[in-house]
Amino acid sequence: MQQSNIVRYRYDCSAPYYNYSDTLAIPSSGKFFGAYGFSGGINYVGQFKNGGECRMGIEASLNKEFGNYLSFRKSLPDSLIDIFEKNNWIKTLGVYFDFVFITKRTIRIGYKIDLGGSVVSASTYLGRQNNITPIYFSQTFHVTHKQFTWFGQSNFGTYAASLQFGGNYNLEVKKQKL
Repeated sequence: MQQSNIVRYRYDCSAPYYNYSDTLAIPSSGKFFGAYGFSGGINYVGQFKNGGECRMGIEASLNKEFGNYLSFRKSLPDSLIDIFEKNNWIKTLGVYFDFVFITKRTIRIGYKIDLGGSVVSASTYLGRQNNITPIYFSQTFHVTHKQFTWFGQSNFGTYAASLQFGGNYNLEVKKQKL
């Protein structure tokens, strides 16, 4: 029997709180999915005497998933998933603090910490760990000189972790009095 277009995944965790090993055959297909939504926030900026600043704020996001991924996730057996959101709306709320310092050479150096989580009840999640509402913690180190900003960011959540590095170029810079 030929098994073309079949992707096999093996889940094998040996941590004390996970003691399972399952194999799942997932047929490959041309299904399409994505998400759209918005993110926004509001903050208060406090000025330091040296020209630096402290930004404190809240942030929120609302995203709607579309396509076939939700129906695929619903087809997975509970024994293979740690957590599964039953609906296609993802809502988060968080708070952050961003400290920015200015050097004598007009370089801005900043450190941002961020804590937030899902605003959906834990009862809307399925899986082995359905009583835990997902949360996240993020920290970012950023450096800006003239029109360039470089950053490194680490993100840790209840079920995921990631690292990001990158840069931005500001197309328009207004002269600031520093």
